[in-house]
Formats: sequence, C-alpha cells, structure tokens
Amino acid sequence: MENALWGRLPTETQVEVDGLLSDRRTVQAVMVLRERAGLPAPDLRECVDLVALRYRVLGLEPAPVEY
Repeated sequence: MENALWGRLPTETQVEVDGLLSDRRTVQAVMVLRERAGLPAPDLRECVDLVALRYRVLGLEPAPVEY
C-alpha cells in the first residue's frame, strides 16, 4: 500500500494503528496517527483518509458512526 503518511510511520505504530482499527477504535487510531507521524504534522483529514484506506486494506468494515 502506498501512502506517504503510512510510509513515514514506524512499524510499531503501523501495527498499533491496525490493531486499533481491528478493535473498531477509529478515534484512537486517528489520535495515534496525529501524535506519532512527526513533522510536518498531518492534518485531521489526511489521518481520516488513511484510516479509511487501512480499513479497506485490512478487509474490515469501518466502525459505524453513532450520533
């Protein structure tokens, strides 16, 4: 999977993010991405787009949004 943000994350962070997504912890995954991506810090949209991409790569349905 080619994604500039994903590619600059350490392997441990990639594994952590995928684990959070497997547990349907989307918000926590976005927070980890924003905290650990380094500089320049990714914006929220970039992180949300990456999370959606990772859900597809992992073959998972995104967590439902509750209002």
